[in-house]
Amino acid sequence: MKREKPLYEIRTVNHMVSKMVTNYISKEFQVQGIDEIISPTQIQIIYYLMDNRHKEVLQKDLEMELNQSRASVSGVLKTMEKNELIAREYSFEDQRVKKLKLMQKGRDTYESLEKLMKVVEADIVNDIDPNDLQIFFDTIAKIKKNISNSKNNLSKGE
Repeated sequence: MKREKPLYEIRTVNHMVSKMVTNYISKEFQVQGIDEIISPTQIQIIYYLMDNRHKEVLQKDLEMELNQSRASVSGVLKTMEKNELIAREYSFEDQRVKKLKLMQKGRDTYESLEKLMKVVEADIVNDIDPNDLQIFFDTIAKIKKNISNSKNNLSKGE
């Protein structure tokens, strides 16, 4: 029996899902007459801001969450600000920094994305036995735990 390489498979599936989501979004936005293309990073930011909408989110929070440099995140945020998806406001806690919040267009985009993600998820798990899905989730949980516990985990900030 051929032994697959987990990292290769994870990377391949991640790439396939990203392309699938991008294609769904492009088609749906085209139908809605929306010209802007939304990147996978912008989607992650929209979801992060929605998930954390009841607290202040700063750029450095996104840098850590996305594991990206200040310059990369700043560039994405500038584009999102220009497209009226987000706004930057001075923080209540520290006037030297700006917090991020979703604008109405960003919230509307989130709602559209939620509908699309349900379709994508249904397509992805189509014809997969619920027991197999549970094994998948259990395995993913173990992989996440292994990554968190790894001495080589770069996201620990060591």
